[in-house]
Amino acid sequence: MQVDNTERLMTWTLDRPEQSNGIDDPTMADMDSALSTLEDNGKDISCLLIRGDEAVFSTGIDAEILKDCFEDRTKFTDIIQKIAILLDKIAALPQITIACVDGDCRLGGLEPGRFTFCQKRSNGVGL
Repeated sequence: MQVDNTERLMTWTLDRPEQSNGIDDPTMADMDSALSTLEDNGKDISCLLIRGDEAVFSTGIDAEILKDCFEDRTKFTDIIQKIAILLDKIAALPQITIACVDGDCRLGGLEPGRFTFCQKRSNGVGL
């Protein structure tokens, strides 16, 4: 995941298009680190924008991890708990959070739907 900061905006770009921007352990670690930055030093940041790279926003849990999870129920529970904690942290942020969906968004990739969605349309942008 790529994290960019400008004056008042933090942007997360899910950048694993070959894996349909599936969320893997390194991506979760990047999210957690960026959330710590927002929690500790985010007074000047007013908005978090989450977007996908290429033609896919996200399919949620990475396909390889999901495959392992079907074989190991404990691993599945652990991954779901990690993601739930991250989503709860995002929901608790004082910053405005926008998931900018441009491309496919399926399965667990819909989870950021708990937040405001901005969808690119051919005639403009809709909230």
